[in-house]
Amino acid sequence: MKTLRLKSGAEVLVDDEDFDFVSQYSWHVSHNGYAIRRAVEPSGRKRVIYMHKELMTPSPGNEIDHADMNKLNNCRSNLREASRTLNNANHRPREGCSSKFKGVAWHKNYKRWWSYINKNGNRSRFDLWIA
Repeated sequence: MKTLRLKSGAEVLVDDEDFDFVSQYSWHVSHNGYAIRRAVEPSGRKRVIYMHKELMTPSPGNEIDHADMNKLNNCRSNLREASRTLNNANHRPREGCSSKFKGVAWHKNYKRWWSYINKNGNRSRFDLWIA
């Protein structure tokens, strides 16, 4: 495993066999924390290329997921092919939420914690109230 230092000072982890390939480009960290580079197609169209997608190409309908949730760890052992559902389930809790746990929220009216599960876009609420 090698470390590629970006202009911003951020460090990206890549496998030894991928280091020469990725180091030939100028990479930087995007606003959402991924290592990216910009490219211009022959038609003149500009596009953004993500390093993790450049290293692993997913099959149709799938995405590339970082197993350890570190967007700058692009070692192949950390990258995996995942469905959109699995990829969305593999994330840290959002900042500013009432609970640090997934599926637990504070009910303002009842002044109690309650739990829920989201699956395939549907929320199942449980009457599991925590004092």
